[in-house]
Amino acid sequence: MKYNRLMISIASLCMLLVMGLCTMNVYGENQEVDSRWSRMAIVEVKKQFGKNELTDFEHVQSVTLENEQTKEVFKVQVNPEQDRPFIVYVEITYETKSKQVQTIELKKKS
Repeated sequence: MKYNRLMISIASLCMLLVMGLCTMNVYGENQEVDSRWSRMAIVEVKKQFGKNELTDFEHVQSVTLENEQTKEVFKVQVNPEQDRPFIVYVEITYETKSKQVQTIELKKKS
């Protein structure tokens, strides 16, 4: 009797684990970002902040805007040699269908 309960408990836990992994894959999956936007973000930060070391590059989000545009947001840490590190957010807005860049904004956060 105890053996049956143990087997049912183990089977239930396995099912919960599998269901959790499937759910995580569907809901927690990061969207694939076109690499051109990542490269563009890095180039813009390098233009603005020269030869400082860039670390912790991250795609933060992709937002679909009302006027058939998309905004990609990236976060980059800039490490100046003589100063404290700071974060730069890069927002690239482009036409969703044509991929034509509309704006590139850099926002420095200390």
